[in-house]
Amino acid sequence: MVSREENLHTEDYKLFFDDLPVPMIIYDPVNLEILAVNKVAAASYGYSEKEFLSKSVRDLRTDGDSELYRKKVAEIESTGYTDAGQWLHKKKDGSEFYVHIFSNIIFFKGKKARLSLIYDINQRILLEKENQALNDIVKDQKKQLDDILCSIKEVVWSRRISDGKLTYINDASIDIFGYTPEEMTEGSGRHLEHVHPDDMDELEEKIKQNYKEGYADMAYRIFHKNGSMKYVHTHAHVRKNEKGEPISYDGITIDFTNLRQTELALKKKIQEIENVFESITDCFISIDKEWNIAYVNKHFETMMQTNRKELLGKNLWASFPKIEASQYYNDYLKAMNDREVVHSEGPSPTTGKILSAYFYPTDTGIAVYFKDITDEINLNEKIANKEKKLSAVINNTKDIIWSIDTDMTLLSANDAYYARVAAITNNKSYEELNENDFDQERLKRWNNYFKRVLDGETYRVIEEDEFEGKTVYEEISFNPIFDVNNNIAGASCFSRNITDRVEHLLMIQEQNEKLKNIAWIQSHKVRGPVATILGLVELLNISGSEDASNKEILEGIKNSTLQLDSVIREVVNNTIIGNK
Repeated sequence: MVSREENLHTEDYKLFFDDLPVPMIIYDPVNLEILAVNKVAAASYGYSEKEFLSKSVRDLRTDGDSELYRKKVAEIESTGYTDAGQWLHKKKDGSEFYVHIFSNIIFFKGKKARLSLIYDINQRILLEKENQALNDIVKDQKKQLDDILCSIKEVVWSRRISDGKLTYINDASIDIFGYTPEEMTEGSGRHLEHVHPDDMDELEEKIKQNYKEGYADMAYRIFHKNGSMKYVHTHAHVRKNEKGEPISYDGITIDFTNLRQTELALKKKIQEIENVFESITDCFISIDKEWNIAYVNKHFETMMQTNRKELLGKNLWASFPKIEASQYYNDYLKAMNDREVVHSEGPSPTTGKILSAYFYPTDTGIAVYFKDITDEINLNEKIANKEKKLSAVINNTKDIIWSIDTDMTLLSANDAYYARVAAITNNKSYEELNENDFDQERLKRWNNYFKRVLDGETYRVIEEDEFEGKTVYEEISFNPIFDVNNNIAGASCFSRNITDRVEHLLMIQEQNEKLKNIAWIQSHKVRGPVATILGLVELLNISGSEDASNKEILEGIKNSTLQLDSVIREVVNNTIIGNK
């Protein structure tokens, strides 16, 4: 038999290993030497395959995590599937990038090894850092704005109400508007000609508010002298004389272009991140360290039949009180308090659906991804039940049923199959069997049968065999198995004992031979005595019964009758089945 491990380098495996667009590395868990890499891994790290195979997985890591890595290797050496977490790796050119590694035990070339799937999360980590940097920029901009206010870097101005003339503006006008104070105040003074046309109507309404209510806050866009656009904010109020008459409106105009651009960039980044969360099919919820709900995506809303506006900022336990009595309660606590990634599956305390949930610690709290796997679980249960029923059916028949792949390796078989193999190999363990355990003539004949069916032929044969000291006849059907691409993937075989049917046919053949023999006797032997009797009867002197010749004739009739009786006995004997 060819084991699954020994098939690692078949075309199917290489298609999986070499062409899967995820970097994969196979290494020795003892000495950590790299045994194999796929194309994506080589491209990601910049090494050739030959260079990769001369290295250890230790060579891929940065120097700063050597002790942590040693502990992790010792921890997962004998475990199966493992989420090895996030690491900082280095490429051939010395550049570093973040990865998330998932690892599992496999057998490679007959030896125990580990297969690592390496996901490049560098962009995600850098994006998180960039978002943090943007937050820092916003804080810096605010501090910068505070410094500007303290140093009177804002544009301070005054405009006369009687004729609208700009009577004063400070030197900050050069930075914000691009004009000197003299240029700004010449003539009646620049008023609204530098304002963005789309903001003009709203600004005029604010100015009217200033006249009426005595103050106004206005945010709008202007064009600098050099043609660039700026975002400014103006706080203005009406100044009155001693009589209470308005004489001017004065204000401070602040340039917050950088802050606005940072805000817009930050909003864009946040929107991009939200678009990612909205596009994924998993439900997503983000919770801060105070257990308040920070974000949910649309799939969460749909599954929980709720509105995110009613959830944002609310306490998780108050919004979903049933969680505390469910299996997920400890998962939330472990992710939040122990800062561990947790995976759990089970019924939702809110919807009753079966969920697959992942809990990830974040800088601000935890992020939870989950999806409804109810249909998947139900389907798996149905498949499992059908497999049990099918197994019960095929194992409850004396017919022999089995299937093979294209390498003639056994894929499946019922109990009758294993019983027959054991009977013809002196009850040797199936796992220990090899070709020498079978009669060579039988082996040659069956290899030919399998070759025919794997070449696409559907056919039947009758096999005569000796089993438990008796001659048995079996009708064997061979049928190709096709994959989704209509390529032959193997063969299914079905053997039924037809000994009774064959023996019945042989008995019918024997009866036919007997009947043929009887017909021959009737046509050749019976007719002779009958013709003699008829001739003698014609010679009888019916009128002279004392005629001496009658005695001779009657003697002839007697002899012919005895002959006829003998023939009839022979016919009777020929009708008995088994009588030769």
